[in-house]
Amino acid sequence: MTMSRLGRSEFLASMVVVAAVWCGFARPAAAQSIQRATAPIEVGPTVPVSGSFADREHNENLAVGDPSHPGRLITCSMVSSHDVGKICDQHCYVSFDGGATWAATLEVAEGSVNGDPTAVYGLGDDLYVVALVIKDLGKPKDPDPGAPEDDAKTVVYKSSDGGRTWKESSRFEFIDREFIAVDTTGGERSGRVYIAGQASIRGIDGSRVGPALKLFRSLDGGATFLGPVSAQYPIGTEIAGVGTAAVLSDGTFVVMFGLTKKDRQQNLEQEPTVGPNGELYVISSKDGGETFGAASKITDWKFDRQRSEGGMLGQLAADPGSEEFKDRLYAVYPAIVDDRIQIQFSFSADKGKTWSKPVVVNDDRSPEKGGEGPDHLLPSVAINADGVVLVTWYDRREAGDNLGWRLRAAASLDGGETFSASVPVTGVVNSYPQTIAWDLRGGAMNDATTSLVTLGVYLDPFFVSGGHTSGLAVDADGSFHPTWTDNRTGIAQLWTAPIRVGGTVAKHGAADLAALDDISKSVTLKLGEVRFDRAAGTLSMAARLKNISGDTVEGPAKVRVITLESAVGVAEITNADNGERGTGAVWDFSSQLPEGGLPSMQLSAPKQLTFQLTDLRGLRPGKKFEAGVLTLDTRVLGKLLKNEAPKTGEEKAPTTP
Repeated sequence: MTMSRLGRSEFLASMVVVAAVWCGFARPAAAQSIQRATAPIEVGPTVPVSGSFADREHNENLAVGDPSHPGRLITCSMVSSHDVGKICDQHCYVSFDGGATWAATLEVAEGSVNGDPTAVYGLGDDLYVVALVIKDLGKPKDPDPGAPEDDAKTVVYKSSDGGRTWKESSRFEFIDREFIAVDTTGGERSGRVYIAGQASIRGIDGSRVGPALKLFRSLDGGATFLGPVSAQYPIGTEIAGVGTAAVLSDGTFVVMFGLTKKDRQQNLEQEPTVGPNGELYVISSKDGGETFGAASKITDWKFDRQRSEGGMLGQLAADPGSEEFKDRLYAVYPAIVDDRIQIQFSFSADKGKTWSKPVVVNDDRSPEKGGEGPDHLLPSVAINADGVVLVTWYDRREAGDNLGWRLRAAASLDGGETFSASVPVTGVVNSYPQTIAWDLRGGAMNDATTSLVTLGVYLDPFFVSGGHTSGLAVDADGSFHPTWTDNRTGIAQLWTAPIRVGGTVAKHGAADLAALDDISKSVTLKLGEVRFDRAAGTLSMAARLKNISGDTVEGPAKVRVITLESAVGVAEITNADNGERGTGAVWDFSSQLPEGGLPSMQLSAPKQLTFQLTDLRGLRPGKKFEAGVLTLDTRVLGKLLKNEAPKTGEEKAPTTP
């Protein structure tokens, strides 16, 4: 058993923040950009997936596509059971025609619980599915308090014909919320199967030492598994879910996971201003799963399991090999921002070592009063071979009761820097009118101390949350296929629809910007002449580039907007040089630079930046006073001309501003 201590990587920001505020600079906790460019997202017709089990509630699901065989897709879902003493089964549905039709070819029903579905396509026609199976012991419980209360196993199923037929491949010790990945790189470890999950570490006396991430590996196509390799969490922390995993082009295995901060809980304290109670990490293995390296922190994370089971787990995916963003990692996760659950997103351009500042993907404005939603749930992320990033989630902006949802999607064509305006994926809203039957569960608990058997009937927490995960598959032809649940038939069923995203993937979002470098660490922006007409909602300011490096900034020099937010209104850009009115807008500062470039420590000529603010809210004193009238995260793009250091005894000629 190999232990790895969690490491921390320093977040390296390379953005310039532009802000105009009522009184001093106010930095928001996270950027939520309402005004965004539209993307050509084409959604096809909704298709039923689980029609062969129309009388069974479906919830937590995951979906994947076969990267080598166009048209092959699979989605696996937890399915309610009508049998006495059982909670759920797991069904897997496959498609061989790009999602037009689906068939249930695998039903896992041996345990009282058969759940936490995950699947992956391997080499050739191989396809793997994993289920966590929990059964009764079948014998009187050992009086030893440390003895197991049930027979729980991680069970692997394998198909060698693309999902038409199945056999059990292997089973080993139980790990919670497991995810599977396969190395299909063609490298020295191609075909290796990885399964990661969370469990407890036991001491030599059998007592629980603490939580850990565990990784199993198979070198023989899933017939047997070696391990586990374990990474123990710091003392005083607790597990907070495992995200999906990815294998990079060099064979590096990467998995995402969460944990609580020391002495904090999965349920957030009632005080909404208390800081984040969790942290999100990735951890990698570069030797085929034999050891873990140090973990890298994605971000601090505020979450509340009590608020919704659907607000717990995130997902990780990697660019499969696009020209611009090969091996870029993308993480999407639900997080409490502005006292409601929103969908946050970060990316890593260095294989997980450092991560971008989180941004909010959903584009609905937060209400003035916090704590009552809309709480968005179950984000998924996938990337096609062209580098198009798609994020889907269960969106509650239309649900006045903060219970229902409609699946929405947003796309990124610039490597996760910005996202498009979101679009609904389905015309039907999952809702909970009085006519919808509740999904109830019954259970009993024995208390040896009081000699009582307590019976209980409870609402299945997945009934109003959809589970812990939702699916998003990528077909080999580049189309996306989300799988979600809604109760349009009166019972939660599994549905899908094909999605195609047009446009061109480009570094910095446009072909004319792709050749420029990010020089944000070498320059800053100086603002002045801030004018705001509150009645008209117009705001303007004069901005100057300042070169804070020792080199010369050459033209062209352009400022690209990554996020655009206002705490008091809805902000819109009115004079961007590329015509965009929100994220992705570009101001060209090239003509503001002096001939020959901008020397070290000098200012450019001013350029006017103009905005429109609508739906203004009044100023409200209180515990959280909103002072941020306008905040933008930007990247400055251009070229630096390296200046030669003066030789000893020589002095640089002075420059005139």
